[in-house]
Amino acid sequence: MKRLLLVMALLVAGVVESSAQKHIDALLNRDIGGVQSGYQCTKRIAVKRDPVSGEVVKRVMEVVINDNKGLAKQFIEAFKLDLPTSEVCEEQQRGKTYVATAVWLNPKRVYNISVTGAVVVVNMQTIYREEEN
Repeated sequence: MKRLLLVMALLVAGVVESSAQKHIDALLNRDIGGVQSGYQCTKRIAVKRDPVSGEVVKRVMEVVINDNKGLAKQFIEAFKLDLPTSEVCEEQQRGKTYVATAVWLNPKRVYNISVTGAVVVVNMQTIYREEEN
C-alpha cells in the first residue's frame, strides 16, 4: 500500500511539474502578429552560451503586443492558470492594469507580465545554469 501511494505521489508531482507554465509558453510560442494581424507585436530573444562548451546558460525573451485586447485577455488567463504551479508568485490587478510575476525552479524560470488595456509586455528568463563570477 505504501508503495502504491509513493508511486501515485510521484506521478502527480510529474504531472504538476510538466504542466508548469504550459499556458504561458503556448501563447509565447505562437506565431503572434504578422502583416495581416492589425496590431503591432515585437518579440526579442537573447541566448547566452558557455564560451567553452557552447551549452545554453540563459535565455531571455521579451514580447510586446500593442492594440490587441483579445491577446491581452488570453495572456491574463494563461498567467492565472499557471500561477498556482509556481514556487513563487505575485499578482496585482488595479483597474485596467494587471501585473504578475511567477518563478519556477529546475530550471529556474522567471515570468513577468504587465497588461494595461490592450498593451501586453511579457518578459521571460530561463536560467539553465548559474554562472560563475
